[in-house]
Amino acid sequence: AYLNTGATDKAIAAFEESLKIDTNNPNTWNDIAYALADKNVKLDRAEQYAQSSVSTTQSYLRNLPAEQVLKVGPLLTSSLAAAWDTLGWVYYKEGKQKEAETFIHAAWDEDQHSEIAEHLAVFAEKRNDKKSAADYYAMALAGDRPVARYREKLATVAGLKSDSYIEARIQVAKSAMTAQRKLNMDNAG
Repeated sequence: AYLNTGATDKAIAAFEESLKIDTNNPNTWNDIAYALADKNVKLDRAEQYAQSSVSTTQSYLRNLPAEQVLKVGPLLTSSLAAAWDTLGWVYYKEGKQKEAETFIHAAWDEDQHSEIAEHLAVFAEKRNDKKSAADYYAMALAGDRPVARYREKLATVAGLKSDSYIEARIQVAKSAMTAQRKLNMDNAG
């Protein structure tokens, strides 16, 4: 709330207080890093928090006892993808395009969340690659938490006027996302 009203110092103080309460939670670091990056403030601090989130989550995964792999592994893997996306988004805000895309593509490969697809669409738009941008906005709409701005962006980037065309693009995106997740095995023996 403080960030949304421009009270950055109060926001940082509140974030610091929450970190005292929840000292070793990489999800807290990730959430704070994303909030700072999203508002384009204190990016150096956002980068530190995002890097801490990535390294701590990787450490948790590396040291996960075998008996907990099936129970906790998927949650930690999803958290790692979110941390990669956040670190990539911080890098993007800092103007580090190559690093940004590396982390966000890794996040997408691991966990196809709508917001990650939106970030990839933003990169494509920056490169003036409207086709890829439209594809990623359609994937953002086909993903887990679509928001209205994705539809507006898809319509604008792809030049689509009709809802039926937009829905068709979303269905194509769903199929593409399913194909990316499918493991094809040859039965040739």
